[in-house]
Amino acid sequence: GERTMATHIGIGSQLRPDEINEDALKQFNHIYMESYLWDHELTKQTLQKVGQIAKQNKIETSLSLSDPFCVDRHRNELKDFITEYVDLVFCNFDEAKMFTESETMADVSAFFQNLNKKIVMTASAEGAYYFERETVRHRPSHKISKVLDTTGAGDNFAAGFLETYLLGHAIEEALENGNTKAGKVIQQLGPRIKRS
Repeated sequence: GERTMATHIGIGSQLRPDEINEDALKQFNHIYMESYLWDHELTKQTLQKVGQIAKQNKIETSLSLSDPFCVDRHRNELKDFITEYVDLVFCNFDEAKMFTESETMADVSAFFQNLNKKIVMTASAEGAYYFERETVRHRPSHKISKVLDTTGAGDNFAAGFLETYLLGHAIEEALENGNTKAGKVIQQLGPRIKRS
């Protein structure tokens, strides 16, 4: 079910800072961003503007690390951005290893517990983890008999987690819902869960 991916973010790469409407953003209580946008100078400036607006208006933000190679290209800048503007980070284990410059789960866990941020990390068949200072939560993944295509697993996990988290439910429930959504999408071709 693994795949090699060449990413093209299309029109997203053209989003300019002056197109961000501060009054519109003030209506939200959470903003989700993708690190893929860090590959373009224009959208990097746009993310920074969004981060500034969110911070000024006390809007919670989350950032997906998107891809290990993206993290490798921009590690220090992403660390600075996360420190300044991000409340919740989404990543998988490969992205986490690249971000923390670590190889083991123990080292990744220690780094995240000292980061002073909320971190949600998927780890394939091992399930999903949540780190917040000394707090570590884990939910095992669902047993999937046939993994067809992992495309979209991370995005669907994040959607499932946020769906539950933003309603104020327990972290364990949010991790479980993320696992459920990811488990569904990897049993089919394509990144979107097919409606029955």
